[in-house]
Amino acid sequence: MTGARLNCCPFCREIINPADPGLGDTNCPGCGRRLWFIADRSATWFFTNAADLDRIQMVLDEQRKMLELGFDYLDIVEIMMELEERLPEP
Repeated sequence: MTGARLNCCPFCREIINPADPGLGDTNCPGCGRRLWFIADRSATWFFTNAADLDRIQMVLDEQRKMLELGFDYLDIVEIMMELEERLPEP
């Protein structure tokens, strides 16, 4: 993914206070550019475009489905690593 940064703006590197958990968008307080984010209790990832966020959301949805089917997190990590090796970067 291009332009993803942990807890700061990928453009100006301004530290941004973590947003509420979830997905969304905001403007950077430093440079004013629009950013998309995904946040959990421990970190917030900021992205420069919504397409990256959409790809993350799809992965999270698939992980949720796998957990409902009885896969554990190790199974999910192994499956995701296998997919990364087989699929080209979008």
